[in-house]
Amino acid sequence: MQLNPANAQLRVLLGNAYYADGQVARAGAELRKAVELQPRLAAAHSNLAVVLQAQGRLPEARTHFEEALRQDSAMVEARVGLGTLLCRMGLAGEGLVYLEGALELDPGREGVRYDLGVAYYRAGDFKLAISHLEKVLQADALHAGAAAALGRAYYRQGLNHLQAGQSGQALECFAKSLQYRQGEEDLFFAKGLA
Repeated sequence: MQLNPANAQLRVLLGNAYYADGQVARAGAELRKAVELQPRLAAAHSNLAVVLQAQGRLPEARTHFEEALRQDSAMVEARVGLGTLLCRMGLAGEGLVYLEGALELDPGREGVRYDLGVAYYRAGDFKLAISHLEKVLQADALHAGAAAALGRAYYRQGLNHLQAGQSGQALECFAKSLQYRQGEEDLFFAKGLA
């Protein structure tokens, strides 16, 4: 770095550029230096957490997301990052709190709603997963990830209805799942069982 090596914000920008370029180790080095230079810079902690998560260093990433939120409790990126990280670590209950908070802070961010839908799916709350994922598709009908996730959520909700002896509701869910997951044999089998 040629210009003012003591500028933490500049190092955050450089770290982000390295990360976007696939140079994860260099990104981490720049972001660590930014944290060192300015320990209260929320963006440095949040972006370092993203790098650490990409490297599979989940507990360390969690620490940096939490520090970012201590510095700036309204930082949506850190809330989403921590929420998805906690869900990935098998702590969906904790993660959902952060994701819901992020959606409250920025309701127009569909990426947050998608993450929330996937998190509810992983937590086994298929009804809420469906609700959030349908809203994502209403805003962006071509969102391929949301369509596939919605198909899976309807399928799992259908299985729940089937196990509860509610074949009518199961058939409705399987039919909706087929709209998003056409040609998958397990759906036709489940529909036949209902």
